[in-house]
Amino acid sequence: NVTMEFLLTGNKKLIIMNSKNGFLPLINAKAHAGFLKGTPEENVMDDFEYYRIPGFNPTSDSVLIEIEGTSMQPTINEGDVLICQIQRNFDYVLDGSTAIVVTEKEFVLTRLFKHEDNRYFRIEGDNTAEENKKKDIAKSKIIKLLLVLGKVSNALLPHKELAFKGKLRSLE
Repeated sequence: NVTMEFLLTGNKKLIIMNSKNGFLPLINAKAHAGFLKGTPEENVMDDFEYYRIPGFNPTSDSVLIEIEGTSMQPTINEGDVLICQIQRNFDYVLDGSTAIVVTEKEFVLTRLFKHEDNRYFRIEGDNTAEENKKKDIAKSKIIKLLLVLGKVSNALLPHKELAFKGKLRSLE
């Protein structure tokens, strides 16, 4: 069980990087639409870079997705990489879950909330600086739903901001 690269070039890169071996494909911001709207085949998956996240055991439905946009700031920032898993059964989605919703018209990182009408979700972002983007989306319009399980951030909170928050907590 060796890589194709080893057979063709003799390169001793002997680890096959796929979800069976604990590796996740990274879908960068430029590849969102093509990957998420289409059904990935094995040869398409070979084009992605694969990474292993320590302490995380992926399933075949797990992917890493690089984020662009500000709809979920400060929770999730542009450039963060999210650990996601495809959710096929919408009944298992918890109220307030962070997810990526893919429809024919859009790719949205959002929070999902249960709706009075079970055929819909209410979606909204965390960014209070943006216009209130609460809206309803029909479950039948969702092509893929990826629940966010975790993130790898590209930013650290400045020390002064952490110290200020600590002082506020001590005063409370």
